[in-house]
Amino acid sequence: KIPVGKQAQGQRQERTSLLVHEKMSATAKKRKADELEDHPSNDDARPSKIAASEPSSSPPAPPHLPASCLAAVLNFMEYSHVRTCLLAGKIMAVDAARHVEVLNIMHASELVPSAARRFANVEAVNILSLVTPTEENDEEDILSAGTATRSVLFLTSFPKLKQAYLGGLWRDPDEGNWTKYCYSPNVCLGPKDHLSVFRGLVDQLCGAFQSRSLSPTLHLEGVFEEDQLDCYKDDKEEDDEKVKQKCRRCWNIATSFPPEMVLEKMPKHRCSCLSFSEYTEAVETRQDNPCLYHPQAISKCVLTMTDLILTSSYSGDDDDASTSFVKRIKSQGGETIDGLGVEFHSISVNGLMILKRLSALVAPPVMSAVPKNELLSAVPRLVGVTKDGKKRVLDRQTFESLVQLGFGLASKDYVLIDTPKEAALQGHHTSFRA
Repeated sequence: KIPVGKQAQGQRQERTSLLVHEKMSATAKKRKADELEDHPSNDDARPSKIAASEPSSSPPAPPHLPASCLAAVLNFMEYSHVRTCLLAGKIMAVDAARHVEVLNIMHASELVPSAARRFANVEAVNILSLVTPTEENDEEDILSAGTATRSVLFLTSFPKLKQAYLGGLWRDPDEGNWTKYCYSPNVCLGPKDHLSVFRGLVDQLCGAFQSRSLSPTLHLEGVFEEDQLDCYKDDKEEDDEKVKQKCRRCWNIATSFPPEMVLEKMPKHRCSCLSFSEYTEAVETRQDNPCLYHPQAISKCVLTMTDLILTSSYSGDDDDASTSFVKRIKSQGGETIDGLGVEFHSISVNGLMILKRLSALVAPPVMSAVPKNELLSAVPRLVGVTKDGKKRVLDRQTFESLVQLGFGLASKDYVLIDTPKEAALQGHHTSFRA
């Protein structure tokens, strides 16, 4: 018989040994299970212990195009559509907006500077709501007064602006193509004071350029086209006192607008009522000295002015002096009109003085460096030999003055005449007096 105390002690030891055995068995089973889980063949059939130990994370963001690529698409869209796209999220509203370089305005209500400030890197703005075709006739236009009054303030809100266009869009009914076109007072039907509204737009542009709110290097299109800025002088009588006064608007344009436009478009399109002398004076008095920064534009201006000032005259009187003059020109290989008259080219004394003033703004090598083909293309009447092999007749004083200005002309290509000494050309003598 076992005593009660010893019996209880033995039972406790037996239970303890059983617990230890069970614990060791559980440990062995767990170790074996871990070995099975770590076997390479079971990698695909179990979740990673490391992943299971980490807290669950949010799903990755979907992939998207870089902001610069998104902005490249926005550059070709209408401004209203661009603003709609910006509502898609931060990527469009912030990141892509920073890369937008072109804005296409289709309505006057879109010309709000505060809404466009997010486009800080815009370099080109196309305002296509200034003129719109009428519904009855697409060749007649309506000028938008709202666009005219808001455009300049809108343009000044872009510090990196390099190009701007002011006009409208026209759709070709036959081919379906869209084309830019600008305001023309000759085909505009409304409002009744549309010319005054457009002149107001030009005055605002003058103020923006004068205050440097718009860069003097801005490439502006849609203004300075033919017949756009018809001056009030055209509506006045020749003896009107206002005609004798200098046009303030045209003077402001010549002294404030970008030099590239003033030097190339103003002489070419004759969109100013300033005389050649007044125009030259305006260029000379510009504060930005365009001659130093735009020598090529000055050279083109001189060529354009030469073509405008160069006069073509005819001699065909039926008298002995004229008959002798025509025979002499013909014998020298000069061009005649059916052997009965002569066309000769010359520049008056006043015209030569204007050209000398303009050329004085440019270093002589600049004019001398103008290729001859470019010179003859700009002034085709200076082409020495015509298509039929005849020489053009040129006034000697004009020829010598052009050579001094740097024009690469050769005397062998022309028949040179002394106009003030020719008896057959007495009616032209006054043009060669100072």
